[in-house]
Amino acid sequence: MASIKIQLNQSFIEVSGSEDFVKEQYEELIKKCHFYERAEHEGIYSSSHEQENGKSAGLVYVEKDLENFFSINENGIVNINMPVPGNNKAERIKSLVLLIGYAKRDEWIPFAAIAEECKRQGCWDSKNFASYIKQLGSNVMINGKNKNKSVRLTAVGIEAAKNKIKRMFGED
Repeated sequence: MASIKIQLNQSFIEVSGSEDFVKEQYEELIKKCHFYERAEHEGIYSSSHEQENGKSAGLVYVEKDLENFFSINENGIVNINMPVPGNNKAERIKSLVLLIGYAKRDEWIPFAAIAEECKRQGCWDSKNFASYIKQLGSNVMINGKNKNKSVRLTAVGIEAAKNKIKRMFGED
């Protein structure tokens, strides 16, 4: 049995279990820390809560909001922990691709992983799923064939995802 305890500000994260399990959870935590570091650098997250003239100085999210924005399950699938924007399944699927792509943008994301989150979010459309992703155009790169397709955000897609996150948190 292995365990690790990490202090983050005034909170603690403690994981215990098999050595492999603890190592896996530690690596996921590091990925999330890198996500927040990139998000802060890119202006969509700030750990400070400075105010300027009664308005947020730049885009400032309460830490709790962004920490709860997404999670990565035991299979490495990104779950978006709030309703995904969009007026129909097509818009919601495209939103999910951008949000999941932003969370894991250094990786190719299997269509199957996005499909799983679409089902969880109630916007799964098996007949049109791939065509909706293709409609994202220059926002994404698509790799593979048939059931082995994967997607990754381009620089344009990263900007689109940042803008979507800002709108989801009421900042524009």
